[in-house]
Amino acid sequence: MAQCVFCGDKAAIGKTITVGTIQFKSCADCYVKYYGRNDKEIVDAVWSAGFFKDGASLENWYKDRQESLTEKAELLRNEIADLKSKLEKQSAGTCPKCGGTMLKGNDLSILAYSGGLPTLNLSSLNTDYMTVHVLTCDQCGYIEFYSAASSAGKLLKQKETQLEEITAELGEE
Repeated sequence: MAQCVFCGDKAAIGKTITVGTIQFKSCADCYVKYYGRNDKEIVDAVWSAGFFKDGASLENWYKDRQESLTEKAELLRNEIADLKSKLEKQSAGTCPKCGGTMLKGNDLSILAYSGGLPTLNLSSLNTDYMTVHVLTCDQCGYIEFYSAASSAGKLLKQKETQLEEITAELGEE
């Protein structure tokens, strides 16, 4: 007569709970109680009950689980480090909608109409490409577009800085 590994009563026919390669015979009540639970809860219950005859297989299960969890933890640490590094490189400020982190996306080229009268016939004469920077909120998905074209103000600032450096080196005021 088979014994329930959870409570020690008579095991019911067909009421077997499998964890990995280990099969645990159980009574109908314990089957209802433990079937569908996670593997660790089941093995812990069998271990604490003390009715299971093959303690070595339970110890091996715990050892294998420990190794598996250690590997998974290391993999997760590496993935987290990679994601943090990526977020730091792509960070572009704070979202105006939710306060989340805005991330730099790929530049995007948009076909734009640049003629006088709009026509249905688009060609190289009346169209042009405009390149934009795309920023996306990591939290809410809000998107902003900014022109990627060089602005005159930015260019002016660069030229003024260069001139200041040269005049300082020459000793001019």
